Amino acid sequence: MTDLWEDMEKLNDLFEELRWPHTDPLTFLIDGDKIVIRNILQEQRDKLNEHIRGTPGSRPGSEDAA
Repeated sequence: MTDLWEDMEKLNDLFEELRWPHTDPLTFLIDGDKIVIRNILQEQRDKLNEHIRGTPGSRPGSEDAA
């Protein structure tokens, strides 16, 4: 097996483990001696879900009375 096919297999395993749709585009960034892989669409979905659910301290009435 070539290095490319091994890398593709690892990437496919990553998609499955993180439960990312296989159609989501990824961005790759070399940061020193590591490669950072970002799924921008998933990050946007996560932010939307946080907004919908609300985060602690962000809901009306959750502020401490002064």
